[in-house]
Amino acid sequence: LYGIQQATMGNIFNVLCGNKDQVVETHKDSEPTQPKRQKVVNNEDETYSTSAEQKFVTNAVREARQDANHYSEKRSNCMQQSQEAYTNGDKAKAKRLSNEGKKWGKQMEDANARAARLILEPQNIFKTGCIDLHGLFVQEAIEASNDFLNYWSDNKKNRDHVVIITGAGHHSHKKGVPLIRPKIEEILRHRKLDYEPINGNGAFYIKLQLRQ
Repeated sequence: LYGIQQATMGNIFNVLCGNKDQVVETHKDSEPTQPKRQKVVNNEDETYSTSAEQKFVTNAVREARQDANHYSEKRSNCMQQSQEAYTNGDKAKAKRLSNEGKKWGKQMEDANARAARLILEPQNIFKTGCIDLHGLFVQEAIEASNDFLNYWSDNKKNRDHVVIITGAGHHSHKKGVPLIRPKIEEILRHRKLDYEPINGNGAFYIKLQLRQ
């Protein structure tokens, strides 16, 4: 476990999701360099950014999020114009714009769902026992983590622990305040699972047995 705690976020997925008994030693002269910040996209008050530590946030994921952001702007414009039309007494126009806004909203949801799927599917979380939540929005991360924990709670004879990588909140739009991590910890507490933070509070090492 000491080796796991010392692993960098850039390699922790490979360490923990390969051989669960593998231990990595790090040295002072091998400290990771600060990853370069990439473009940040806002959508529905959520923010994600890509860096070297977000290995599953691919170009396809970025494109899906950008599509969702575009559809969100379209929806907002329609809803604003709908409200203005209603205020001016043009209820027919207001209704038309409202329906158009709902269509853009559906496309936004579909694009975000595509992004989440592109992040999660390559991870083989039901084989590796590890899930990396980088690039997911809060609700996406909650749903994915619950599905992950439900599966391994039913299949714990195959392994004694799992790992959830949340990140430490460095890419949060709230200036470094983690959004996903406290939500996942709340889930773990509610499920009465034994767990401990690892990798500088960027991940949770979770024992599948319930606390006594």
